[in-house]
Amino acid sequence: MGTTEGTLVNGINVVIKQTPYEADAVYLEAVSEGGAAIFADEDYYSAQMLGGVMSTSGISKFSASDLRKQLSGKQARVAASAGSYLHAVEGSSTLKDVQTMFQLMYLHFTAPRFSEDDFQTLMNRYNAMLANQMTNPDFIFSQNVQKSLYNDNYRRQQLTPELIQSIKLEHMPAIHKRLYSNAADFRFTFIGNMSEEQLKPYVEKYIGSLPTASKPGNVYTDDKVNYAKGGVTNDFRTKMEQPKVSVFFGYSGDAEYTMKNIITAKYLSAALSNRYLKSIREEKGGTYGVSSRVSLAPRIKEYFVQIAFDTNEQMADELAAIIVAEIEKIAAEGPLAEDLNKAREFENKNFSKSMEQNNWWSTAIDDYYKYGINTVEEYLPAVNSVSAADVQALAKKILADGNIVKVVMRPEK
Repeated sequence: MGTTEGTLVNGINVVIKQTPYEADAVYLEAVSEGGAAIFADEDYYSAQMLGGVMSTSGISKFSASDLRKQLSGKQARVAASAGSYLHAVEGSSTLKDVQTMFQLMYLHFTAPRFSEDDFQTLMNRYNAMLANQMTNPDFIFSQNVQKSLYNDNYRRQQLTPELIQSIKLEHMPAIHKRLYSNAADFRFTFIGNMSEEQLKPYVEKYIGSLPTASKPGNVYTDDKVNYAKGGVTNDFRTKMEQPKVSVFFGYSGDAEYTMKNIITAKYLSAALSNRYLKSIREEKGGTYGVSSRVSLAPRIKEYFVQIAFDTNEQMADELAAIIVAEIEKIAAEGPLAEDLNKAREFENKNFSKSMEQNNWWSTAIDDYYKYGINTVEEYLPAVNSVSAADVQALAKKILADGNIVKVVMRPEK
């Protein structure tokens, strides 16, 4: 991978990848397992909102406006975030301002600021936004997709005024402490045009002085939120000023997170996109485009296929049938040779360009240390070895698994 890994100070894992691609930029990513999943339902959305509240409140003794003044003329930013299964502190700076980035990182771990006034301002902003969205057909459709995909699980809801009420500022300090009081939970990754020697003094001073325990305190927690199994159909009508029909298909099932499976999913995505472009957009003229993607979820070891499009009421059911028929055709006959060859050629050409992006290295490093996948060495061999039969086998598995969520939103009559 061309990285330097080591417990530099205080039992904290630090990874450094020196890259020349963005000459005056350094990126920081400190990531830990855990996230909102480790909390009870009553604190789940408070945990998810933690980063937004911290950003609005400022840090340490500085309000957000005071902080902007302090950072005037500097190019450094840091933010905390908590997702479902991970929590992080991320940042970036120029080479000149890298010490400021480290200082901000340290304060995000040790000195969060939670302002009642700023919290209320943020909640008012969300409520105002949601008041406009609640009757928006696109929001209603997205809400129904979420509910159908996850069996209306409380932890997978679109944000609503009711959920806003569950977010409690008084719980934020305890949530922050649970997530950020032990730096040994985190892997700190630095990517940019700075060597280990240049970074080491800052690492020792700012990361080495973070509070740690003898072992990680937060680990991956399966909170049993899963995709719906079997066949689920949600076909509903809602009021809309500009009538349209929105259609969503979601397929899921077990899949190991391996490089071969990652590439196979990419090739199936490409094959479906090309088929839908021809059969639905060009031949039927029924929509401006079909969005389709096949992805792998590494932690839960599942694949997920999502397909969506908008059309009119006259063509909706016909086009929905074509969506399924194209998957069935790939399962029966395999992908078209031209589709597979085009996807393989793109991946071969794009690989070296991707390696010149720091974001690509962030993902590659994460896959290496979390899942044992060496993207640098494994990617192109998989690109050139995954076959039409592999893609066909995945399409067959998707149909055989039978976990299909179909959501259709039609205009109210």
